[in-house]
Amino acid sequence: MLVTPCQDGGLLGALQARYAVAGSDPHEARLRLARARRSGVRLWRARRDALAAPAPFDVVVFGEPEALDERDLAAALEAALAVLEPDGVLLLLPGPEPDELPAGAALMDTHDGEGLKIVCSAVVRRSGIRARLKRHWMVARDNQGVEMFSEQDTWYLYTSERIEAALKAAGLETSLHTSAAFPRGLWCGMRYSLSGTRT
Repeated sequence: MLVTPCQDGGLLGALQARYAVAGSDPHEARLRLARARRSGVRLWRARRDALAAPAPFDVVVFGEPEALDERDLAAALEAALAVLEPDGVLLLLPGPEPDELPAGAALMDTHDGEGLKIVCSAVVRRSGIRARLKRHWMVARDNQGVEMFSEQDTWYLYTSERIEAALKAAGLETSLHTSAAFPRGLWCGMRYSLSGTRT
């Protein structure tokens, strides 16, 4: 199972107990965090549209569609399908919709692990469906002190209808599944032949 992007390794940790996992991410700073938290997991740096996976995967977990404009989202989905086995499944974790991130909203994520504490905060700046965020990270490790860095991001706040359209344009049959674990839902995409069987 490939998780892309793997961010700081949080989702990899949740999946690692049950699945053989690997991860890629375009940001070196996040990969450093993931490597510190997920020793032994295969991780590499790669752009979303050029995953360069060493082998195909039966499942690709595709996150952060909000980090890509519509053209880049299409290219990244094509790259994800290129490293997916013919009968594999693509799972897409949708990002926030337009009404979830009003202009001026303050955001914060935290991780309180043994020997590792992480805080990430930002304030939303909006322009249409684009949300601009300068995220500030503070990372504290036992016996290593505190590391601080920031990254500038633009998020594209897609509606469910736009996400579904992007998946279908990539040639996938789609379904949306909701649960307490995935309050925004989880998109499942599979490829089918003209006869109606999975390819």
